[in-house]
Amino acid sequence: MADMEKNHLELTETNVTESNDQDLEKLDTLQSIDIENHQAFKGDDSDGKVEWTMKKLLASAFLAMLYTGSQVPLYFAGATLSFIAADIGRADAIGWIPVANTLAIAAVCPFVGYLQDLFGKRYIALFGAVLLCVGCAVLGTAHNLSQALAGMALSGAGAGVGELTGLAGLAETVPVRLRGYSLAVLTAFVLPFCPYVLYAELFSHASSWRWGAWISLIYNGIVGIGLLFTYFPHAHVRADGLSWQAVVKRIDFAGGALSITGLTLLLVALQAGGYTHPWESAYVLCPLLFGIALLGGWILWEAKYAKHPMVPKELFMGQRVVALAYVVAFIGGMSFFSLLNFWPLTISNVWDPIPVKIGLRAIPAGFATAIGAIFWNAMLSTWPGGAREILVIAAGFLTAFGGSLAIMSPENIVATIAVGIGAAFGVGGVLVPSATIGQSQVVLNIFGCG
Repeated sequence: MADMEKNHLELTETNVTESNDQDLEKLDTLQSIDIENHQAFKGDDSDGKVEWTMKKLLASAFLAMLYTGSQVPLYFAGATLSFIAADIGRADAIGWIPVANTLAIAAVCPFVGYLQDLFGKRYIALFGAVLLCVGCAVLGTAHNLSQALAGMALSGAGAGVGELTGLAGLAETVPVRLRGYSLAVLTAFVLPFCPYVLYAELFSHASSWRWGAWISLIYNGIVGIGLLFTYFPHAHVRADGLSWQAVVKRIDFAGGALSITGLTLLLVALQAGGYTHPWESAYVLCPLLFGIALLGGWILWEAKYAKHPMVPKELFMGQRVVALAYVVAFIGGMSFFSLLNFWPLTISNVWDPIPVKIGLRAIPAGFATAIGAIFWNAMLSTWPGGAREILVIAAGFLTAFGGSLAIMSPENIVATIAVGIGAAFGVGGVLVPSATIGQSQVVLNIFGCG
């Protein structure tokens, strides 16, 4: 009984006395606010069985589509970089188009939780869908690199909101032990876009590369309309009772500035090094060193000085699997980015640049990535307690087959594509399941449910 009392903060009554009379006014202080959100709806067995209705099924489907729609603009942009460069120019800087998207995702993601606290999941999900649509419209009408970068940045900001909201919104509707299965289903929604390189080659040659942006706009527009009429999540705002000013004060702006600036400078250096500028030039070394220093400063700030850190230490207390999952996700993300943007360029330049053949060469790797994510996610629920082993095996696939891509030559197309399939299967196995592991372990250890 004593333990239960400790978990609930009491309502404190404050008596305010005016000098002219003795009327008493009752005020709620911060002691009455459940900062730790003990009554949060978790969607698991602690809240009973989830009652599925047609509206809930449709809402779950649109959340999965929001997660997929967040990635589609980057898929088509990566597959049409050469066409974009030929149309708007600046081939030397065209690689910044996908980078602008991923930088915006990285900038927005740390603050999505705070925005949900202020406005609720429903409105933030709708806001993400709107940002995606606006970004796709700007990209689709771009006539110079600056406009294209702005469009990709806007769609990236929407993607950061959409991916996290879709992932969290769907995950909270099922027990923790079944989240591997539920997120495998979510990942399956990307299957229609696995031949994205084939689609891109066909519509870019037959009409324009801009159809990639229009398809993304139509898809996310449908998602936004669907969420508007079906998505009404259970109200469990962590900051219920806090003013918006109090919530804003809990946002780690310093940590956000350090991480975003450091990451941006690091990517500037990596993007220019060996391409537009020599590695030993000041243009590369200055942002590289400053970026590393700022990221190091961010780690120190989060660990020692941040009052409300972006990455709470409770995520890692008493366990190592969450830290391992983050490291694997970081490495897997780099591999996924390379596969997404450079595999289409490789298969269109090393071998015959015939549109249909280029698309057919890319299909196996696209499906292998999605199937890998689905398979390894499902294994998390099929093999309870095997999270570490699953990550190790998937990383082994990525390492072995990714390194074997060094055999690539114009004469061994079949062997190269076969090795690429293995590498893509490994990428899918380390990218999405690592997020599932981190999310599930945090719920199990912090909320104590499952």
